[in-house]
Amino acid sequence: MIGFLTGAAVALAGATVGARALRRQRGERYAAAARDPRCEVAIVLFAPADPAAVLIDRTTGSLGFSHAAIQGCEVTVEGEPLLLDCQAGLGVTRRPESVYGGRRRSYVVLLGPAAAELYGCARARVGADFAPAGDGYLCAQFVAGCLPADLRRRVEGARSFAGPGGIPTPNQIAAAFGVRPGQDVVV
Repeated sequence: MIGFLTGAAVALAGATVGARALRRQRGERYAAAARDPRCEVAIVLFAPADPAAVLIDRTTGSLGFSHAAIQGCEVTVEGEPLLLDCQAGLGVTRRPESVYGGRRRSYVVLLGPAAAELYGCARARVGADFAPAGDGYLCAQFVAGCLPADLRRRVEGARSFAGPGGIPTPNQIAAAFGVRPGQDVVV
């Protein structure tokens, strides 16, 4: 009995330390050192890279996308490009673009005030939770929620590509802006 209780206590302590470590990694795990002035703010839509991602694509319209992030033109001290992203276990965070490897992607480039609004909103949400239900965001929900109102309405208009409960999906964003895999557009 004592062994069981000790084991349970160790497991609980390990889970608590692990959860705290994950929480500490949120948001500022990769701090932005600067912005690349040659870069354009954009929505980045990723092609599926594994069976779960293929399922996301197929259940939301089969346009060829399963993940969305924001290119805010931020770079690390070493000059590595960062994306503003929202993923399970990390929440809204900055991630090196290199973690996506050769995964195919398309860009929806925003200009002027729309770019500034998207980037400013995304930066303000760094550290927010990932949450499929309740308080927090899914990747496309994070992206669409940071768009200016007129562009957000465009995404909402592509309802046939929405997820359960009308949650925005990467394919819904692609449909709203007429993006196909391997194609970039400027809004």
